[in-house]
Amino acid sequence: MAAIFSPNKTSARMLVDYAHKRWHAAADADRLAMICDLFIKARSYGLLNKVAFVVALMFGLAVLIWPSVAVITGDIGYSREFFKSAIVQTTITGVAALAYGIYSHYKRQQLAVENLMRYVLFSGDPVSTMFERVSRQLMRVDAGFNFGEETTKTPTQAAEE
Repeated sequence: MAAIFSPNKTSARMLVDYAHKRWHAAADADRLAMICDLFIKARSYGLLNKVAFVVALMFGLAVLIWPSVAVITGDIGYSREFFKSAIVQTTITGVAALAYGIYSHYKRQQLAVENLMRYVLFSGDPVSTMFERVSRQLMRVDAGFNFGEETTKTPTQAAEE
């Protein structure tokens, strides 16, 4: 059982491994199926947010060093308009912001799915009740990003998520 609780796993991986150990009987096959289905979503969201995080980090660093690059290239005699261009720097900043927004969105989705996994794993609710709740939450999670909804939220609504 010690291999289940490795610090080198994601929460979703640990929960699905634990569910496999806990529910090896056929009576719990429905709960295990829900956990495995949720794990697939959590893993996908995890991959998307990791890629977006790396892109955001790279472009975020580029935003910080771009003015220095323009000065250094000018000092060494390699002065090109490209390095001084406000359009290029604005584009780099925009890509960094977009990547961070994507990372943040998918991180929230991953967390929501991992919380559903915890609910299925540790709740005493009957499978039918669980299925209804999980289905409703997954519809909300899978709805994606709606810019209009995000901009019209009150600070209280945003904090509740």
